Amino acid sequence: MGPIPWLITAEYFDAKYVATAMSIACIVNWVCNFMVGFCFPYMHNYLGAYTFVPFAAILAVTFLFTQLYVTESYGRTVEEIYRFVNLHAPPQSSYVREFQKYEMIDRVVE
Repeated sequence: MGPIPWLITAEYFDAKYVATAMSIACIVNWVCNFMVGFCFPYMHNYLGAYTFVPFAAILAVTFLFTQLYVTESYGRTVEEIYRFVNLHAPPQSSYVREFQKYEMIDRVVE
């Protein structure tokens, strides 16, 4: 997971909850690292040259989840992010937001 837990928690949590959220994210990150380190030798014995296929599949699923459900926070205030997250508004991926931005530009030009 690398630095992702620190990036997400800093963007999506209120200042009074950031320390707790980062602690939980750090624990989850280290548990995942331990699981990878523990399981890798067994996976290498059973899968041989295809050892990294499960990791590639998890990466693909994570990429799709991020594109579809993690809201873009660039250019938004903290209040806007909270409104999207707390009101269970439909998620906007960066692709949807870019499309809407260009759609708005087209309307202005017309």
